[in-house]
Amino acid sequence: TSLVITFSETVNKFSGNVTIFRFVDDTVVETIPVGGSEVSVTGAVATISRSTSLTSSTKYYVTVAAGAFGDQSGNAFAGIGGNSTWVFTTADTLPPVISNVVSTTTTTVGTTTFDTNEPALATFAWGLTTDYELGQSNEVGYAAGHSFPLADLTPATTYYFKIIAKDAGNNQSVYTGTLTTLSLPEVPDTTPPANPSGFAAVPGETTIGLSWTNPSDPDFALVRIMQSAVAYPVYPNDGVLVYQGVLQSTTDSGLLVNTTYYYTAFARDTSGNYSSGAITQGTTNEHIVPPPPPPPPPPPPPPSGGGGSTPPPPDGGGGSTPPPPVLPPALIVLTNLFGSIGGTGTPALGFTERTLGDFMFTQLSDPNLVLSVSPGNVVNVSGLFAVRVSIPQEELPEVLKTIAISVLDARDSTKISTINLRINSAETSYEGVLDAFPAGGRYPFVIMLYDHENRGLVRIPGVFVVTGKTTFTSMIPVPVMKLVTSVARSVEEPVRIITPVAAPVGVAVGAAQGVILATNVGSFYDLYLVLLKLLGLLTGLFRRKKKEPWGVVYDSVTKRPLDPAYVVAQGRKTGRSDGEAITDLDGRYGFVLKPGEYVITANKTHYKFPSEKLKGHSKDELYDNLYFGKPFAVNKGGIIEYNIPLDPIEFDWNEFAKHQDKVFKMHSRRDRFRIVVFNTVFFFGFGLSLLTLILAPSTVNALIILVYVAILTFQIVWRSRHHLTKVLTGRKRMPIPFAIIRVWVPGLDAIVKKVVADEKGRFYLLVPPGTYYLTVDKKLPDGKYKEVLRTEEMQLKKGVLTTDLLV
Repeated sequence: TSLVITFSETVNKFSGNVTIFRFVDDTVVETIPVGGSEVSVTGAVATISRSTSLTSSTKYYVTVAAGAFGDQSGNAFAGIGGNSTWVFTTADTLPPVISNVVSTTTTTVGTTTFDTNEPALATFAWGLTTDYELGQSNEVGYAAGHSFPLADLTPATTYYFKIIAKDAGNNQSVYTGTLTTLSLPEVPDTTPPANPSGFAAVPGETTIGLSWTNPSDPDFALVRIMQSAVAYPVYPNDGVLVYQGVLQSTTDSGLLVNTTYYYTAFARDTSGNYSSGAITQGTTNEHIVPPPPPPPPPPPPPPSGGGGSTPPPPDGGGGSTPPPPVLPPALIVLTNLFGSIGGTGTPALGFTERTLGDFMFTQLSDPNLVLSVSPGNVVNVSGLFAVRVSIPQEELPEVLKTIAISVLDARDSTKISTINLRINSAETSYEGVLDAFPAGGRYPFVIMLYDHENRGLVRIPGVFVVTGKTTFTSMIPVPVMKLVTSVARSVEEPVRIITPVAAPVGVAVGAAQGVILATNVGSFYDLYLVLLKLLGLLTGLFRRKKKEPWGVVYDSVTKRPLDPAYVVAQGRKTGRSDGEAITDLDGRYGFVLKPGEYVITANKTHYKFPSEKLKGHSKDELYDNLYFGKPFAVNKGGIIEYNIPLDPIEFDWNEFAKHQDKVFKMHSRRDRFRIVVFNTVFFFGFGLSLLTLILAPSTVNALIILVYVAILTFQIVWRSRHHLTKVLTGRKRMPIPFAIIRVWVPGLDAIVKKVVADEKGRFYLLVPPGTYYLTVDKKLPDGKYKEVLRTEEMQLKKGVLTTDLLV
């Protein structure tokens, strides 16, 4: 802190300055007058006190003016000059400065970097607390830039660290901080939710009501219902979207009459995973009475002899393996989901060899725990968790197949849940998830393996024994259960008697209904075609038909579809029939032909084929791709979609147009007469049947009354839901016969529907609910059409036009 000069003899202070300079730039740091109090002399030693602080680790030099000191004789000191005589460096007393501390981390690795303002040796300690107990790392050389990596850290964890930096003068600085490792990325949720349960269809004439129970998964998001008229949709984008949301019922409307529709209900979770799908089907306008359950086996004969001993079991002991469970009648009937396709063939060996033991049953509480199959095909499960059913892919033949499982509700024997088993994302097994069972008890099930190639079906029965939830029957008092059981047993025998009677009655009613609906019957031959079509419908109830693109047979003059018409495809060379079809109510027909050359003929009473009126035309006002009997070639998998016009033999449009008023009056009188006759016969028969039931009560008589009630109900419902709209003109509101009504989408000018009114101007219009406008083309006396009406935009909330069109 002080400067000291030692002379060779005693000196005194004279006059002059002592000056301190910074060596690097010769800057004057301080000038000290020798005559001042800062300088003291003791003998030969002069002490110079500084008032200015010097910088640490800095080089300085000092000059002393000549004559500033002198000896006792008065001789002056020669002085000290230049920057090389009196030179010194101040000591390093400042610690290094730590800056730019940055910590970067991953899930298990961290690195901390920092700088010091001078070369320093650093130490890095770390730990889960401020004790830094996990370790310490030391540098081996001085540096101004520093880096300390750490490995084997725990994800999502905060670590404390301390940095100690020391310079060459052993001055040290301390810095403390924290670093946090990153969390492990969330494992993507690839587990599909359980399927909806109790998926059921209730068909009407043109609607099918659907109901189900949403799965209990906590991440359940919505249900997506897909429909197809060809086969059960396998994936969430197959077929037509019917409903998507969180409700548990919906109605599929605007369907074709007498058509089977196949539905799959997919559950989706919040991660976008879809379940394998629950399936059901429904056929519009058909009320199928399920066949009766098979009669129980006869009781064993009493043991012969007087010993009264019980004969031993067949194996000679009491340890026989219980047989697989017998399917309940409900499962036999309602799970025939693939027999309707034609499941009468013999499946491949890889299907018939399968047993319930080939399937894996696991619960989502522990997917690695495989539930064992007990003797008698019993699987014990917990009612608290969903059940995954799977089978390894290599266990089944590599052919087109469908795998499903149907489970009967232990609480309600009319409720069945059926789900698909679909190949998983790893393509290692077929899987499906059943939602957690609602209650304890025994749930019969059947696994179905359908071999599409061989059209064969294998059924494997079993029983889920559910524990962990309150058993349904345990909630009912024992006396009540005994009474219910007694009543159920007493009902079984009458049901067995009624069923054989109900079946033919139902067939008769169905046939009568078909005739009533066949309003285009004009001859006995037409009636024969209607009955033939009805017979095909009845024999195909349990056989699913492949939906085929169709053509239309129609009247070349009125453009009305013809029903029934008989369409035959014949080989050109053989003349043999290779395809036959009877048109439906909309005049449609369809069949798939093998490769080859064919000609088509179409026949209907009072009509001629091929059409002469449209000969040479490829299309008319409504139809294109017209066919007039020329041969055509079909390639592999070829489909024919020709529209076939037929010329009416006994109909003259010009005469009809001239005498419309008389024709309308005649038709009106004929309709009224037909209605009076029908109602008289119907209600007379109903009254006699009711009287018979009162005088001689019996099951058969009661069923006849039910048939009458069903027919009456059908008529009421049909008329309420199939409102016939008319096209009228003039003050007298006369009908416009055979008018063409087109339905357009506003803004797009796209046609969504075309219908032709009948000879009385009547038509039925059904479109998806929405906003539309309509145009009406009137048939002129020369046979051409002219637009006579273009309506304003209208909202059809239910998709049905209920008001007449007035031109």
